[in-house]
Amino acid sequence: MHIILTGATGLVGSAVLVALRARPDVSRISILSRRPVPMLEGTNDSRIEVIIHDFKGYDCYPGTSTERECVCVGIGH
Repeated sequence: MHIILTGATGLVGSAVLVALRARPDVSRISILSRRPVPMLEGTNDSRIEVIIHDFKGYDCYPGTSTERECVCVGIGH
């Protein structure tokens, strides 16, 4: 399962990231963030890609795709 996660630097998002990393059925995690994700510093999880984006524009996010289907679970920021 490919997850696209926002809010990974916040309280809830970082807890979601911890839970996702523990799941063997999650094969890929794309994190959309305005800044680096501190909890990932020094880790080497090949499933995770952090995409830094300023969000002032809504161009396509590099490195993300909807290969077959996409599920979005939203939490208000």
